[in-house]
Amino acid sequence: MSDEKSPARISHRHFATSRSEMEIHMNTTDNLEQFLPILRTASIFSGMSDSEILSVLHCMGAFVSDKEKDSYLLRAGDMTSTMGLLLSGSAIVIQEDVWGHRNIMAQILPGQTFAEPFAASNGTALNISVVVTKDCSLLYLDIHRILAVSYTHLTL
Repeated sequence: MSDEKSPARISHRHFATSRSEMEIHMNTTDNLEQFLPILRTASIFSGMSDSEILSVLHCMGAFVSDKEKDSYLLRAGDMTSTMGLLLSGSAIVIQEDVWGHRNIMAQILPGQTFAEPFAASNGTALNISVVVTKDCSLLYLDIHRILAVSYTHLTL
């Protein structure tokens, strides 16, 4: 049975790629250093030094993936545990109705994040889709890893 039609599909198929695919992509802080110029502009890393950014990326299990134009990064109805940060290219956030009409809710440009509220909410199905409008590179971050570390650090 195809994942595409499976009622239990989750974003791991569309958004958080498989572990073997993660290993193919850049998954070390050494390789992530090349993205520091764009990461410094992201609000999530505001006020952090390069070494702090790399430390957070390591903690959040960051990995990079490339996607082609018209690819869905997320689909309405999916669930995700990872948030995304666009490194290059562009994407749009859309809501689609039952008749197939698309409403563009936002454009995502390099340095901007998406899916944070859905990633932070366990089991919340998305009511939006994210579609690539220009070939892009994305940084995926497991938000639960940083929330768990932050909470543990705060309670010590």
